[in-house]
Amino acid sequence: MKKHINSYLFLWIALLLMCLSCSKSKTPDYASEMKSCLNDTDRKLINDAVQLFEKKLAHKYQRQSIGKAYISYIKELHTQEVEPDFILSAETKTIIDSLKNGGTYDKIWKKLETILKENNRYKDGVKTIDIYTLDPNGIYLNCLIETSKNKIIKKHLMRKRETPEFSYAFAVEDFSSNFTEKDFDDNLNRMIIAINYYYELYSLFEYLKIIKEVKAQ
Repeated sequence: MKKHINSYLFLWIALLLMCLSCSKSKTPDYASEMKSCLNDTDRKLINDAVQLFEKKLAHKYQRQSIGKAYISYIKELHTQEVEPDFILSAETKTIIDSLKNGGTYDKIWKKLETILKENNRYKDGVKTIDIYTLDPNGIYLNCLIETSKNKIIKKHLMRKRETPEFSYAFAVEDFSSNFTEKDFDDNLNRMIIAINYYYELYSLFEYLKIIKEVKAQ
């Protein structure tokens, strides 16, 4: 009888350890395909960022699968129905600060005005909105272009590299018409939407908020 109890106890402990191991492995490594371009710290910070974004998606689009939640978010971006508070949250700001402190932010984004000046496309007297956008010469964008297997995403990444001031609206319109839930089985696609079409919009929404407050004075 004692042997049976010990056997059951051993089996229960083994199953428990297996379950704990499984639960740990369930966290996706969204940036795994960027190993040749980004260091461990960069990828961890990006993974943390995507995890927070997906947590916010799950809260916003309850009872939807993660793939459907991504599509719902893209459609709201396309129709301009995303609430500013969804972008400008304290949690999002914390992630952006972490990306800056870790040195990852500068590998992804650069001030639009600076980019235009570097490419001799800045026009004196023409107001450039005070936002950050994907750095056309940055490690992140060029690595994505080499790595992404999604033709639609790659097309818009290349367009963004050629024309940094190109609006995100054209991309999300294309995504909204063509993406399916299955596209978000791919962790890299999820990372691209989170970083390029959520966190990048923080500086734009912050700029628009400041303009609105100034006009209201």
